[in-house]
Amino acid sequence: MPVTRVVPELIGRASLPKQLPPFQLHDSPFSSRRTGAAHNLPSPPLPGMLPAIPSSVFSMPVWIPPRHWLPPARYWQAQVPAQVRAWLLEPGSLTAQLVALSHGDFRVRLLAHYWGRPAPEEARRLGLPPGRFALIREVALIGCGQPWVRARSVLPASSLTGAGRRLRKLGNRSLGGLLFRDPTLKRGAIEIARLDQPEGRVFARRSHLVYHGRPVLVAECFLPALFAHEAAQVDSSP
Repeated sequence: MPVTRVVPELIGRASLPKQLPPFQLHDSPFSSRRTGAAHNLPSPPLPGMLPAIPSSVFSMPVWIPPRHWLPPARYWQAQVPAQVRAWLLEPGSLTAQLVALSHGDFRVRLLAHYWGRPAPEEARRLGLPPGRFALIREVALIGCGQPWVRARSVLPASSLTGAGRRLRKLGNRSLGGLLFRDPTLKRGAIEIARLDQPEGRVFARRSHLVYHGRPVLVAECFLPALFAHEAAQVDSSP
């Protein structure tokens, strides 16, 4: 039976999947969605093997990570429109930019938060051995009541210790808002790709971040509502 993709922000609260207990694990949808196989949930690890995450979260991934990302030297292959390029290559905090554009009418909606196996290309980028679990978090960034951006973060277990403990229970708070307040944060070159979303094929970017010496992978895709709002703001300017 094919696996049906459900986007939480497009359905009612009553339709949301049941809550998962702490330590719940499952495989990445990267392979199972392509084969149509149902998810096989592995047994929870022994206590202490992985940091616990809150039980009030659920697992419902909303995108399949792209197989290929373009480095700066190959941006030209994507033929990115100028309006989109400005967002893709924004060097600072995306959250701060969205808050400014929305004049404060901004919030984060948690879509998925679970222990799972990253896609093979994500594991390679993080230097994780094949099959290693990581904390995967997907959110929608909502501006003026509309989803403007969806984001996916992959956090290895080793990145959730020490100073990284605060990254375990962000809930409906922005990961980027926390990371970019830290002066020690290091960011690698931005990679870009195309991504299929319910709204159609959109542009996405990915950053390899180093937070207190530990890697974090953050990807964001930019939705049509963002550019429509931005264009409307320009048109209404005196």
